[in-house]
Amino acid sequence: MKQFLPAIFLLAAAPVFAQTSNDIFAATGRDKQDFVWAQIQPVGKTDVAVNTLGTFMLRSSVQPQSLQAPLGQMGIAALAYDGVHNRLYFSPLFKEGNIVYVDLDAKDGGKNTMVEISAALKIIDRQKDGEGANITRMTIGPDKYGYALSNDGKAFYRFDTKTNKVESLGTLLNNPKNTVSVHEACSCWGGDLVADDQGQLYLFSMYQQVFKIDPASKEATYLGRLSGLPNEFRVNGAAVCEDNSILLSHATATGVAARITNLSDLTANVEPTETMLHASDLASRFVIRTTSTSIGKMPEIRTNPDMIGAYPNPVTANRLMLTFNKVAHGRYTIDMVDGGGATALRNNVQVLADGQVVTLNTARLAKGWYVVRVIDAETHEVWNKKVVLQ
Repeated sequence: MKQFLPAIFLLAAAPVFAQTSNDIFAATGRDKQDFVWAQIQPVGKTDVAVNTLGTFMLRSSVQPQSLQAPLGQMGIAALAYDGVHNRLYFSPLFKEGNIVYVDLDAKDGGKNTMVEISAALKIIDRQKDGEGANITRMTIGPDKYGYALSNDGKAFYRFDTKTNKVESLGTLLNNPKNTVSVHEACSCWGGDLVADDQGQLYLFSMYQQVFKIDPASKEATYLGRLSGLPNEFRVNGAAVCEDNSILLSHATATGVAARITNLSDLTANVEPTETMLHASDLASRFVIRTTSTSIGKMPEIRTNPDMIGAYPNPVTANRLMLTFNKVAHGRYTIDMVDGGGATALRNNVQVLADGQVVTLNTARLAKGWYVVRVIDAETHEVWNKKVVLQ
C-alpha cells in the first residue's frame, strides 16, 4: 500500500498467473469496490480468501496476553511470503514498526490467528505524523531473512523467519553518486521490495524509481527510472514470478499491469488484463535469479558426487533415487527445478543415516532436463545436479 491511494491488482490471462501452488499473494478487499485491504488472497484463486484480518485473534510473541486483532478498518500496508515455512508476513496500516504473520500450515489454515513479532511503536496519525513511518515495502531474501522498509526509508527492519527475531537496521544511506535520494517523498515513497539470489534488495517506488539496496551496508544505489510505462502508472506492488520476470501492479488505474523481463535495462512492458482485484501489496516465494541475464537459461550447476548420488540419469521409469552419503544428518528439502526456473517437485526428508536412499516419483513431470537441489534446514543449498527425464 503506497501513500494509501486506491490500489488495483490485476489478474492477467498470461501464464505467469497460472500458479500450481500458492506462490504469489495479494492483499485485497472483498470485491472490486472494496478498498479496505483486509484479506490476503492467492493470485489466480479469486474465489478463495486465505484469511480475513478482522476475524483474527492476535497471539503476541512480544506481549504476554492475547487480544482481539486491533486492525479494524486499517487493513494491510506491506506483505511478504515465506515459502519455506509457509507463512505470510505483513504490516498493518498506520501502526509504526508493527510486523505480524499468519501460519498457513496451522490447523485453521491461518484463518483465525496471527502472531505479532514486532509490537507497534505507536498508532500513526496521518494528519499529525504524516505517512513517512508506515512500513509499506516488505520481502523475504534468499537467506530467509525478511526485510521491511518505511515509506521515508528511515526505518529499515530485518527479521529472522526461523526465530522471528526482529532487529532495527536504522536508516537507509544514499550512495554518494545518487542523483535521486531514496528518502524523497515526491519520487521514492511507496512501491515494493523484491530480492535476488545474492541477497540484494530492489526497491521499486510508486513513481517508477528503482534502487538496489545492500542490506549489509544499508546503502541504496539509484539505478534509474523504469522505461516503457506511462507517467501515470503508479507502482504499488512487485512480485518475482516463476519465470524470473517481475510483476508490477498499478496503484490507481484498472485494466493494466506491467512486467519486467530483464532488470538490467529497467524496461517494463504494460500488459492488458481480463480480471482485476483491488490490492495494497504483492508477495511471492521467488527471488530474482542472477545466474543468467535472460529468462529460461539453465542455472549454474555445482556438484559434489561424494555427498549425494542421483541415479538413474537419464530417468527412464519415473523414479529418481538420491543416496545421501556424506551429509550431516537432519532435515532437508529436495526441489526439482525445470528449465524455466519453476519448482516442479518438492519433497521434505529426514536423513537419519549415511547411505540413506530417497526415491522421487517423477511420473507427473514433463520430459526434459531439471536441476535437483538439496537444501538444508538453514535454507542453504548444499548440492545440486542436472538430470534428464526421458
